[in-house]
This record gives sequence, structure tokens and C-alpha cells, in this order.
Amino acid sequence: MDMKVLVNALTEFGVDITLNEIFQMWDKRGRYHHTTEFHLFPLLEEIENYEYFENEHDRFMLIVAALFHDIIYDKKGDKDVDNSIMFFRTCVSNHFLNEEQKRIVQIIENTKDHKPKGDKLSDVFNELDLKVLEQPLAGMLQYERNIFLEFQEYPFDKYKERRIEILTSLLRRDRYMLPTLIEYIKNYVPKIGLYAGSFNPFTVAHLNILEKAETIFDKVIVAQLKNPDKDTPSATSLLNLNRELIFSDELLVDIITKVESYADVTLVRGLRNTDDFKEENKLAFYLKEQKPDIKIVYFVSDKEFEYISSSDIRILKKLDSKLADKFII
Repeated sequence: MDMKVLVNALTEFGVDITLNEIFQMWDKRGRYHHTTEFHLFPLLEEIENYEYFENEHDRFMLIVAALFHDIIYDKKGDKDVDNSIMFFRTCVSNHFLNEEQKRIVQIIENTKDHKPKGDKLSDVFNELDLKVLEQPLAGMLQYERNIFLEFQEYPFDKYKERRIEILTSLLRRDRYMLPTLIEYIKNYVPKIGLYAGSFNPFTVAHLNILEKAETIFDKVIVAQLKNPDKDTPSATSLLNLNRELIFSDELLVDIITKVESYADVTLVRGLRNTDDFKEENKLAFYLKEQKPDIKIVYFVSDKEFEYISSSDIRILKKLDSKLADKFII
């Protein structure tokens, strides 16, 4: 869709925000499906190609609804819709909604359950918003992969249950690949890496290993474990990772066994140098004594992270917090 058309739509309804600002919000970290590439632009294209608008004014109304309907996406259910509406209100020039702006709010509001409301424009928007469910199988699998990544903070067994529930509620004859997708999710066993350590704090070197592991596994869980020989870890630096986190004082093998109830699990370890290699050999020996079938994979950190350790960062933190902050996530 021509960017000028989008600007004209915003202007027509008195919305004071630039397209670049809107696109930046759609493409924030942690969004995989609800992005400009996978959701917003395809939806705008559907609106552009829809032939049954009574006038261009109605088309512009749906364009504005599209730009704002998922602009806030924190994966907290209906709060995302409410927060998106609240943000739209802040972008209206005079902050008091006229009747047309209120109608845009209602169109966005009706995306909470995507059920017909008897309002033509709202029902059209819901239909176009769910066109993703009418794709061939390859597209559906990419869609599911992206949704899976958006909700990777949640344990897969919980995600799976809720995901099947939602997709089942959207079953319809013309969504012919949806039953296949639901069956795929029911039988899907993800390959999960479990990246465990004391992580006190979680550093850029840890992140380097985590990102390497994520190129191999469907998902990587970060497990912060208490180590009796080290200081009590702080969880603060882990909370912005947008990954599933486990904080535990259980044995590592017990955590692995729990995750194995719904996934294929491999322990992820990082290597910076030969000293790490010697320590990891000892750890592997004891882990295999406890759990002979344990799987372990090692990732070598990039050279620039070779000398970064959590213990050194803690010392730096005491001496010069600004320098230490450079290495903490």
C-alpha cells in the first residue's frame, strides 16, 4: 500500500503520529508474528484489495484501525487491545474522540474475540485480520512458528493447551488448513535447549551463547540455579530476556526430567577457554552419573567475550558501576 495513502488516512481522522513511529512500535523486540512484515503490511494489503467498501472514507477508517489494533502487544490477553486503544486516544489531536474516532475504537475493541457484531466495517475488519488462517500449509506453519516464538516465555505445555483452545474456537469451513495445524500442534514435540547457570549477573557473554543455541533449538529455556559455592544470584538481569525463565534450587537433572515430560531436552553449556573445557568435563561426568541419558551440547563463545565472567563483573560493579553495566544484560 502506498505510504501516502496511510498518511492521508491518519490525517483524515486527526491522528497525530508519524508512520515511522507506528512501524517502530510494531517491530519491537519480542514480536515475531505481530510485526509489520508478517501482520500489519499483509493486513493493509487485504484492506487495499477489498472491493466492497461503499467509499474511500470507510477504507481509510479500516486503515487506521489496522495501524493501531495491535500496536501495543504484550501478550496479556485483552489488555493488549485496551492498551492499543488507549495509545490511539493519546494520538488523537484534541484527545477528545469524535464519532468517527469512536467508531475506530469500537472496530479495534471487537478484535478481542473476532466474533461477528452485526457492524459491517467491524465484521469486515475481523475477517481480513484473520486471513492468515486461510493460507496453504507452509504459510500456516510459518505463522505458528512465529506465534510460538512470541509466547516462548511460557512453558510449552501451557502454551500448547491454550493455543489449541484458541484455534479450535476459530474453526470454519473456509479455513481448510486449520484442522491440520491444530493436529500438528497436538503432536508437536519441540527440541528445547536448557541453558543453566548461576548467571550472577547474566552478561553479554551469556547472551552470546544463548543466541547461538537458539539457532539450533526450537526454543531455549534459561534456568538460573543456586550454587552453594557462589553468591546468591540476582534475577534482575534476566527479567528482560523475553524467554522462558526458571529460578530454582533443585538439582539440574530434576529440572531436565520435568521439561522432558513434554519436550526433547538438551543441556546447553558455554565454553570461553580451555579452563572452561576442563570444568565442563567434570560437570558432565557427575551429570551422567545422575542421569545417564542426559544430552549436552557445547557452544564456544565469540573471541570478544572470552574473558568476561560474572565474578569479574561483580567486582567491577563494586568499583565502577558504569563499566560493569556495559557487560550486563
